[in-house]
Amino acid sequence: MKSITYCFIVLLTIMVHAATGFSQEAIVSSIQLDNSLSLDGLLVTPNGTLYGTEGYDGTRLYKIDMDGTTSVVANGLNGPIDIDYDENGDLFVSTFNNKGLYKITLSEPVEVDQLATVSTGPSGVVVNRATGDIYVSHYGAGFPGNGNSIYKVAPDGTSSVFVQGNGLQVPVSLAIDEEGNLYAPNISNARLYKISPEGEISLFVQLPTATLHPFNIGHIAYANDFLYVTGNSSQPLVFRVALDGTYEVIAGDGSVGYQDGNGSEAQFNAPNGIAASVTGDSLFISELNEPSLIRIIDLRGLISSSTGQSVFGDYVLAQNTPNPVRSATSIEFELPQTEQVTVSAYSIEGQLVDTLINERVAAGRHTINWDMRTLAPGTYIYRIRAGKFQAEKRAIKL
Repeated sequence: MKSITYCFIVLLTIMVHAATGFSQEAIVSSIQLDNSLSLDGLLVTPNGTLYGTEGYDGTRLYKIDMDGTTSVVANGLNGPIDIDYDENGDLFVSTFNNKGLYKITLSEPVEVDQLATVSTGPSGVVVNRATGDIYVSHYGAGFPGNGNSIYKVAPDGTSSVFVQGNGLQVPVSLAIDEEGNLYAPNISNARLYKISPEGEISLFVQLPTATLHPFNIGHIAYANDFLYVTGNSSQPLVFRVALDGTYEVIAGDGSVGYQDGNGSEAQFNAPNGIAASVTGDSLFISELNEPSLIRIIDLRGLISSSTGQSVFGDYVLAQNTPNPVRSATSIEFELPQTEQVTVSAYSIEGQLVDTLINERVAAGRHTINWDMRTLAPGTYIYRIRAGKFQAEKRAIKL
């Protein structure tokens, strides 16, 4: 009953936003768990089941129902960190404290076997379901780690170094796209690297970092031509990265908390594990500092940057990119007809800080630039008025 209620509330919220014109945002909600769990990596399998690992000081793999009910699937794992599945539905879990990669067969009874031994402190796990190969990122020992490698484990358990160095510094998590390219974010400097199937490494995107903080990136997930990355304990934000290397914040207003609602107004506290739903239109996120919640991000209200089209109408105000902002950012908007357009920027207290445009604008898509170098760090609101259409979004200045 709770899961039906949750789905109805999310759908109703989206419909209300569509009717009022404030539709191009993700929507954040929460599941209250029946137990206080320390969760690290998350996974959604093809049948829609959500799993979570207990982390480096835990031993268990959990199944999580949408009404918050949790159950132990496997125990005795020595620091389970990340998890993925193969084409047969078997699960693969990295175990931080014994260099392990475990295979879990969901039969009756559940079978747990160590498939391979990799290096000290294995972390991210992703399966190439076309080949059966499993890739494991090397977090390493120490604080925040000294790993610089990604291991390749064949279906028979044979393990070897796939790539090493070339910018990799504590790659905490892994994702893979349909072409077999790997994506590995460094936990400290927030650099996201792309690794081709042949092992060629290139810097894909530099995500924002908090000053002198060792944990700037959590886990990463891939769905529908986008990468989704959590901000870990330094940044209460969730990022979306397009395959052209551009990124935006889709959830989190930059302050610490547990606020649900529109993505630009939602609050997180150390978002870490992340998994996409089967259809890729929702995300599930674990919170390092709140073990009794799973956060859900409904993505259906977002504009697809690959098509540039609104899900709900012809008037569009897009999220600024990049966001957060160090110096300047771009804002796109779209009009179905010629209108008098005003785009203004305000402090979080409501004080006008800039008028970005105030003129008659032709139908179509338009981009304006916002130079924020003179503004103090913090959260700002930019608002569009075009005829009867009004919308606003938030930008974060670092």
